Amino acid sequence: MKETSGPRSLTLRLFTFSQRHPLLIIVFAALITVVLGYFAARVEIRSEIEDLIPKDEEMTQLIRKYKGDATDTNYLMLAVQRDDPFAPEALKAFAAAIEQIGEISSIETVIHPFNIVSFSKRGSKLEIVPPAHTPPQRPEDLARFRELLTNDPIAGGLLISKDGKVLSALFATARLEDSRADMRAFQRIAASLEQYYKVYTTGVALATFKGTQYVTKDLPRLLALTAAFILLIYYLGFRSVRAVALPMVVVVLGTIWTVGFMSLLGYSITMVTIATPPLVLTLGSSYSIHILNQYYREGAHQNGKGRWIVLSVSHIQRTIFLAAATTVIGFASLLSTRTSQIREFGLSTSLGIVSCALLSLFFLPTVLSLLKPPAIGQTKRVLRGGLHRIMQGLSRFTLRHPIPILSGVVLIAVVFGLSVNRIGHQYDYFAYFPSNEKLVQDTRYLAEKLGGLQQLNFTLAAPNGEKNYFLTREVLEKVDLFEQELLDNPYVMNTISFTSYLKHLNRVMTGQYSIPQTRGLILLLARYIKAISATQSADNSFLNVIANDDFSQVTITFRVYNLEEGHYLFEDELAVLAEQIYRDSERLLPQELKGELWGNSLRFLSVSRIVNRDQRVSLLISFLLIFATTTIAFRSLFYGFCSLFPLITGIIINFIVMALFKIPLDMTTVMIANIAVGVGVDNSIHLLLQFRRQKKIYPDDIPRVFENTLTITGRPILLTSASIVGGLLILVFASFVPIVYFGILVSLTLFATAVGSLVVLPVILSLAMRWSAKRSARQKQGADAHGSTRSR
Repeated sequence: MKETSGPRSLTLRLFTFSQRHPLLIIVFAALITVVLGYFAARVEIRSEIEDLIPKDEEMTQLIRKYKGDATDTNYLMLAVQRDDPFAPEALKAFAAAIEQIGEISSIETVIHPFNIVSFSKRGSKLEIVPPAHTPPQRPEDLARFRELLTNDPIAGGLLISKDGKVLSALFATARLEDSRADMRAFQRIAASLEQYYKVYTTGVALATFKGTQYVTKDLPRLLALTAAFILLIYYLGFRSVRAVALPMVVVVLGTIWTVGFMSLLGYSITMVTIATPPLVLTLGSSYSIHILNQYYREGAHQNGKGRWIVLSVSHIQRTIFLAAATTVIGFASLLSTRTSQIREFGLSTSLGIVSCALLSLFFLPTVLSLLKPPAIGQTKRVLRGGLHRIMQGLSRFTLRHPIPILSGVVLIAVVFGLSVNRIGHQYDYFAYFPSNEKLVQDTRYLAEKLGGLQQLNFTLAAPNGEKNYFLTREVLEKVDLFEQELLDNPYVMNTISFTSYLKHLNRVMTGQYSIPQTRGLILLLARYIKAISATQSADNSFLNVIANDDFSQVTITFRVYNLEEGHYLFEDELAVLAEQIYRDSERLLPQELKGELWGNSLRFLSVSRIVNRDQRVSLLISFLLIFATTTIAFRSLFYGFCSLFPLITGIIINFIVMALFKIPLDMTTVMIANIAVGVGVDNSIHLLLQFRRQKKIYPDDIPRVFENTLTITGRPILLTSASIVGGLLILVFASFVPIVYFGILVSLTLFATAVGSLVVLPVILSLAMRWSAKRSARQKQGADAHGSTRSR
């Protein structure tokens, strides 16, 4: 108390200044809010999948090696289904829709049934059959068109399903910075086909658009529900209009400032940072609760106009500063990660916490000083209300049952050790949506019918860049054998490669679906492939990839899907597939031939490794910084360790729940431990500060120390925990599944840290106090005995 109320205290002078110039403080806060509110209204909302992947990620560099700068190209798929999809009128409508979609500005290239180049044999020569461009009308032409699509190595299984009932078109899109108008046009055109077909759409660009729609819809709803719950906690805790209205003004201003800072920094509201405004709204309320609790505790002892409010705030300011500092450390530690969205989340939330803390310390007391002092009944409710009696009972319980409490903590640690390795990862973007979302259902259906859009590539390079290396029959046969082994993998739906296209042309030429027997025929057919690729037209986009100009490099392109379980491949399955591919390549291909596996999907494999590394590093940083902060603040290593103990308990419980309920680590759940470290330590700090004060007052009365500690700090700890836990549980109403998990797990973790602070921490402190008392008694006895000996 002395260190905060002395005449030379900087904080006391600042508090006094704010009380003497209330209008200045209010106008200053209003001006900041207007400026930042202007920028907050202009913040962008987006949910780009590519933003989840670090720019310097290794797979991104490998993709650039083989594909240049086209790493951001994604695909949209429009598919139609009916028993006879080749009905002339329906087929004409499908072709018209494809043409309209192709005119959308963000569409770069289109692969569809009407622009596939085919071959026919005329005499002893191959003849290129140009694309149909328009749907055939005559029955014989339709039958030939159907046969062409079914037998073509590119169209078969991609543009037409194996049962012949689904037709599709593939649209390559650029990285979409503002795709809303384009995606609405795509959906409108697709819907126009519903009178002819059952229509299906999928693709990363569409998922990004849908994600942005969900984020836009969720944000105001989540903020409104969170604000309503916090208002309820304020009312139940203090039963006062000022205790409801003023703290809500504080956290609303803090949230506006936060979003304004995000806009100024060029940040967007994304599937990760959507949690920032509700978090600031929720966490920022805790500082106001501490201020109000102290305000009502000392309201009955006011002495002078506003002076007692200054002293009241100065008595709690150290708790607020330390709590805000440790919370900022927890979030700021996320700046050490390599994922931009997580870094933006960490910095934005840190700025929000600082804003709410400053508003609580200066703006809230300033407005309170303009109001009448609280009524006696309100102060009595704080000093001797129901929560006060609950805390008295809890203090007696913890002192009487230390062994069962500590045994429970040990049991939790054992369960954690047995279950932590069972936590998986989830980076399937489509799994983030509600299961009843049409996009998710369409994606699964098309994956089963057409093999999906998860494309991988395996590129083989000739030793020393030898030209025409892949025009040798022996090499081609070994590559073909490797490709057949690849097709036997249950995850691989189909392949497109130089060897498969060469075999297709050989069948047209000779009737045999195999690698040509003579080098002359291989060279001839290779020239046809090269001639088509040189046109650089949309329908040849796959042919441009399968072989380079001098045939020193070939690429097997294949699509993958877990057909048995009905989902795309991520994490473990991709890792197993990659390992199998490299193992087969070493076994079946020439020893001098080396291959590299690449593709956009594999970028998420490295994301998993990056996130694991980031979590360990950022968590270690936050623990070390918070330990250092609390150790310096308390000038004690012991108290530094004590402040961390409830955190460790909460984090352990979080991981146990994730393992038991199979909740995966992803871009949001991976941040929970850092949040728990930063926020959960607040309760420990508050309790430890009060414990030290009470210990000085009653050094030999352990029951009195803990009863006073818990009755004074327990009420604000319970109220802030209820506000934070309940406010974050509102996130269960979010549309994105990871945000729902995030809300549940953060709430559970912070609830566990609060219990640790109110139950486990007092047990540890009481045991330490008893041990210290016994040691002092032994030292005193030893000193008395030594004195008696000397006196003899």
